[in-house]
Amino acid sequence: MPSSPGDSPTQREPYVPKTLAVRSDSLARDCLALVLAGGRGTRLAPLTDEDCKPAVPFGASGRIIDYTLSNCANSGIARVGVLTQFRQHSLLAHLQQSWSPLFGGPGRQGLELLPAQQDGVGDWYRGTADAIYRNISVIERRATRHVIVLSGDHVYKADYREMLLEHVLSGADVTVSCISVPRADASHYGIVHSREDGSIDTFLEKPGANDVVPGDGDSVQASMGIYVFNTDCLLDVLRTDAGDELSTHDFGHDVLPWLIGNRCVMAYPFASNSHGQYWRDVGTLDTYFKAQLDLLDDGETIARHDTNWPVLGWQAQAAQTRVLNTPVAAKLGDVVLGGGVCITGATVDRSIVSTGCQIGARARVSRSVLLPGSSVGANCDLHRVIVQQGVDVPAGSVIGLDPAMDARRFPASQDGVVVVTQDAIAAMEAAGELAAMGAAPPEVTAETVARLSEVARKAA
Repeated sequence: MPSSPGDSPTQREPYVPKTLAVRSDSLARDCLALVLAGGRGTRLAPLTDEDCKPAVPFGASGRIIDYTLSNCANSGIARVGVLTQFRQHSLLAHLQQSWSPLFGGPGRQGLELLPAQQDGVGDWYRGTADAIYRNISVIERRATRHVIVLSGDHVYKADYREMLLEHVLSGADVTVSCISVPRADASHYGIVHSREDGSIDTFLEKPGANDVVPGDGDSVQASMGIYVFNTDCLLDVLRTDAGDELSTHDFGHDVLPWLIGNRCVMAYPFASNSHGQYWRDVGTLDTYFKAQLDLLDDGETIARHDTNWPVLGWQAQAAQTRVLNTPVAAKLGDVVLGGGVCITGATVDRSIVSTGCQIGARARVSRSVLLPGSSVGANCDLHRVIVQQGVDVPAGSVIGLDPAMDARRFPASQDGVVVVTQDAIAAMEAAGELAAMGAAPPEVTAETVARLSEVARKAA
């Protein structure tokens, strides 16, 4: 992107509000949030075979995008637009049912759904910056002082008012939220280097093996994909980028590197976030699986039950959750249960059991994630497994304990987390393999145990 005459990266004199607490609330009210929610999520397949990544279920009763939208609602941001693209049907339905009523409440100005559409440029957004540019009329119509650009597929909690206030106090044109990551993982992120005053002098998007990664030590600063713009700056840079035939129209590859040379771009350290430093890009099966199980750990601030900063969104109407001690006693360890769950005489530990799931008698489920509407038959044994939405695991199935056998039957993550899909179950059924999963063990009732104990006592 060419430099614009008169643009300078020289830092402006900071604007200091009279009352910071009051000003942070007013900043949120005068801010438009644009949530990028159009990603294919190919690394999260097969969970994204039918849904885009932001729509993938998360946390027993919600979806990934609920975290970003909850941050907006809890921060008092009244104007929100969600940009969608691939496999957007379930996401749009979720937004209309769960979030449109919430953002349409008193004091709010509505949630806008902004799917990619034919407009003479093309059917699909060409990049993250192009997605915003093709909705430039929304920015102009809303006429807010600031725009915050967010990703709809990250799991974290943050009060955006804190970042907005820092942005204004610094006098920046753009502020980028940054987090420390291991240097070994630098290739997965946009890497930032800043001066002592917090101004960014280098931005390197997903550096390759031959790139020199800025910074010293074993950790580097990475962009979190959270950007606060002065609206006039954003409009200018979007128009400049749109006219650049060599641009890929991406914030990380094109827009931010250009801004660093032409405007004041500041880093905002996520370490100062008042709701903890937990942040996950759940872009792979392994990171998704680990983030789900993180919900079970004490002290994690991403839990839905955090009343100080709740994860919002409409919850599906479901029957009461039931745990039945029949035909044997059910045993539950650390679990998160959605609504309408029924566990009948099963053992479940360190697992997420989503809305509408059923687990049959004598089944054992450990360190696993059952997505909504799935079921686990009697006498199953599942370990480190993700059961895809709506899948019925046949009785007697043993999954996650024999890597060689699992590799022949199911897709799996790099770290060996098995994903049970309906296609895999159907293929096994067609090949006659379900019977080979193992017959159910003989039933041992309480009456049988009492009778054997009596026999042993008399024999003694």
